[in-house]
Amino acid sequence: MSDQVIRLYQIINLLPRHPEMTLTIPLLKNKLLDHGYDVSIRTLQRDMKALESIFIGIDSCRRTNRSICWFWTEEVPLNVSKLRIKQQWLKGYKAKPNEGLYRDAA
Repeated sequence: MSDQVIRLYQIINLLPRHPEMTLTIPLLKNKLLDHGYDVSIRTLQRDMKALESIFIGIDSCRRTNRSICWFWTEEVPLNVSKLRIKQQWLKGYKAKPNEGLYRDAA
């Protein structure tokens, strides 16, 4: 699995559920850094726009200080906070024919 896909899963799990508990891009950058992902602000802006276009329920709002905050809307029927990555790509591993390329990360 690519680092980008895993990073996007991390973002999905970090997004708060209600508009009152919103997450700005700089705060998201710091939280991802805690998980080992050092990406630029612009990359995160692109990630959020991509996730917003894919998932119904990811929304944003502009605060009075002009910062943009991201969150899951209250109407989302999923409990997205329970999503977990079950498999992880084995970096640098050359698979033999008919051998699985993933291992359980749990």
